[in-house]
Amino acid sequence: MSLQHIFDAELQYQAGMEPLVSPAEGDGQLTGSGDGRVTGPQLAGKLRWTLFEHPGELLCAMNPVAVIETENGGQIRVRARGFARRRSKEEPRWKVAATLRFESEDDRYRWLDERLGIWEGEFDADAHRARYRAYVQADGEGSE
Repeated sequence: MSLQHIFDAELQYQAGMEPLVSPAEGDGQLTGSGDGRVTGPQLAGKLRWTLFEHPGELLCAMNPVAVIETENGGQIRVRARGFARRRSKEEPRWKVAATLRFESEDDRYRWLDERLGIWEGEFDADAHRARYRAYVQADGEGSE
């Protein structure tokens, strides 16, 4: 099995933005929400996200939820589970990795429902910005 790159994401925290799901529906402490963009060979569009965490000083468990609104009018829901790690309390950059589960009612993106994905990247706590590269399992079936 190999991985297929589907998009790069840039996320920005937005103070006061309403969460995508209620705190009762999230896993962990509600950290915040924001927006961003995804660009790539398989997906492009706007992204809205909400982050729930089990915080720690050097390691935290992360459970973000997101919605991608594609440039061609599709909508894809994303749930993730992952971890963020930094070297020291003074380090503002966290290295992040997570598994992704996709859901879409749009026929053009249903192929994602059959795949698990991952993303890896970094969160800059000073800038309140994250950058990720996302992949799905490339098994040769169902992709467009």
